[in-house]
Amino acid sequence: MRSIVLALLVSAVCIAQDLPQPDQVVVEPDQLTADAHRTTGPLGIHNKASNESLELINFLDGQFDTDTGWSASTPVHAPWAAASLAVGSGELRAAVNWNVGFYQEGSNESWFQERLADFFGNGLLPPYFRIGSPQYTYDAAGGRFILVAGATLPSQRESWITIGTTYLPQGTVGRSDCTFRLDANVLPGTHTNFYADEPQIAMTAQYIVVTAEMRSFADGSFQYVKMWVIPKRSVYNVEYQNCPAYIDQYTYWWALKNADGTLVTSLAPANSSSSVTYLLNAQTPGTNGANALTKWQLDTSRPGAFTLTKMNVPTARYFAPPPAQQAGTSTLINTWDTRLSNVVYQGNSLWTAQTTGCRIIGDPTERSCLRWYQIAAQTGAVLQQSTFGVNNASVYTPWIVANGYGNAVAVFNASGPTAQVGIYFAGRKGTDAANWLPLFYVLQQGESCYARSPNNAVGGPRSGGFLDPNDANLFWISAAYTSGSSSNCSSNDWSTKIASVSFR
Repeated sequence: MRSIVLALLVSAVCIAQDLPQPDQVVVEPDQLTADAHRTTGPLGIHNKASNESLELINFLDGQFDTDTGWSASTPVHAPWAAASLAVGSGELRAAVNWNVGFYQEGSNESWFQERLADFFGNGLLPPYFRIGSPQYTYDAAGGRFILVAGATLPSQRESWITIGTTYLPQGTVGRSDCTFRLDANVLPGTHTNFYADEPQIAMTAQYIVVTAEMRSFADGSFQYVKMWVIPKRSVYNVEYQNCPAYIDQYTYWWALKNADGTLVTSLAPANSSSSVTYLLNAQTPGTNGANALTKWQLDTSRPGAFTLTKMNVPTARYFAPPPAQQAGTSTLINTWDTRLSNVVYQGNSLWTAQTTGCRIIGDPTERSCLRWYQIAAQTGAVLQQSTFGVNNASVYTPWIVANGYGNAVAVFNASGPTAQVGIYFAGRKGTDAANWLPLFYVLQQGESCYARSPNNAVGGPRSGGFLDPNDANLFWISAAYTSGSSSNCSSNDWSTKIASVSFR
């Protein structure tokens, strides 16, 4: 296992990437300001970490988008790169757009990759189906990886939630992962004709939780969020026995609303090892922003009588983020609004992150910044919240990984007028000063500009991460960066990196 120590000062990172020093941003209801925390040196940063740093343990290439990358069907080149990652049993599984990859922990390359369509292409779905937006998680208690994706047959306006689970024992000759589908359009006494977009996956001790945005086939317009709760026994095989034939029962909710009656637009679930888990969503910011999240508690302790309750969580105000600039082109990167990237449930706390609009002192241009939260799971009290930005650049698409000791790592993208889209990460120990991400590093510099989309804004990358179930101090992260060396921005692509880091 390769180990590289990142003994870098924040200022050194900024010089290497042509990015200015980072700022911790404080967002006020009526204006956006920043506290730069500079020392007397010209490039110095006041680092509040208690003599801590992050050590890079693994660093490897993930999937990439070229003429043969993603293993994708047409179009080969996607204007976005949505990375997902899960780790367990000495194995790592990654998924991006239309491709899944399998790695051994400690290796420097994948040992197997396949198209997402092939993973689910065993007669489960009708001919000419489309599939994408995969997301992985790992069930440590069950020893299985779980993959979820959204599949459609646009000509018939049909849509499915597809689920894949590890066949046990792994490596059994002639056995592949178990695969299932759920009709996404089932409602009591009726049947809609929407499609499930951006599915997310989590679990309780005995159930799998999937959420997705339901959208119109006609114009892609958002309709509502839907959530499915599925017994694990319906998708897990008994060891050495056949996979279950189909999902025999499940519970679902749809058209969930915030306390003020507005529709929930994206709902992020958290993994839990008990019968109770939590979900969080951001509320849609208006002209003056939004100043609350919604916390949901799902209790699956009584089969057939699940409860779902909600609570308003007041927060600092957040704002719709503008698209991000990138060096070498006027084409902007989509920063994907204020939706919460993911939720981590550890140590009776919920950790989450989003992108918000911000304005840093000395920079007249509104940028996008990273906002992160630590929230008490039961009471909904905000324990910590902070907004992290970089002067003269944009920070976006965060994903947070945290452990039960209050240690947290956020991976994200950053770019600006003098910097291409690169991968960065920041971290904090549970003993560090509150409301602060003092450690800040570059993981992968952007290599080039990106402008494949015919529009003036292209979809940006999305990040992923996972806490190693066998090591609470091993934080796995994955994200995309712009790759290629062509001065013609429309000839460059997205590539991903996978890494693990530890506090030392």
